[in-house]
Amino acid sequence: MANTNAPFGFRAQPPMLWMLEFSVDSSNATACFQGDMIIFESDGNVAPATAGSLFLLGAVEGLVPTGNTALALNKRVLAGSTAGSIMVHYSPIQRYLVQFGNAAPTQTILGNNADHVATAGSGTTGLSQHVLSTTTGTGTAGFKLLDFLRADDNDETAAYVRIIAEINEHVSKVIASAGPDGV
Repeated sequence: MANTNAPFGFRAQPPMLWMLEFSVDSSNATACFQGDMIIFESDGNVAPATAGSLFLLGAVEGLVPTGNTALALNKRVLAGSTAGSIMVHYSPIQRYLVQFGNAAPTQTILGNNADHVATAGSGTTGLSQHVLSTTTGTGTAGFKLLDFLRADDNDETAAYVRIIAEINEHVSKVIASAGPDGV
């Protein structure tokens, strides 16, 4: 059975740990879609992560209502160059469901690491198009691949398989290259 190529970004899986509100400023030209991985910018605001980004915060769940605007948590897109607030699954141990790229995996990828591929989200669905890279290994990378989603419509031996993963390079986790005193 072939899996459908239908990326949705990173979808937090139970147990849902915690979400925090983060600000996006109008200098960010990239739209934020539900499921996008997010990073801090140097000005303290956040923006969608690019492939290979370090210090990931987590995935966008939705937008925060502001004033009299029509923004709501169930709205999925904050347009580029638009200031607003987004809710992000922030926990460094939050697990996510995410689509693997266009390659048939083997069981041996589980326990390995992979970065994500960051492409523009879908204006039709409002969902992120972020997926896991098919380049996996034991070296440093943004995500740890934990398991295949166990579902009848998820062929674990076909491209576009859905995988459970967690962030390796979370902003709150200790960086592996730091010494025992954190320096």
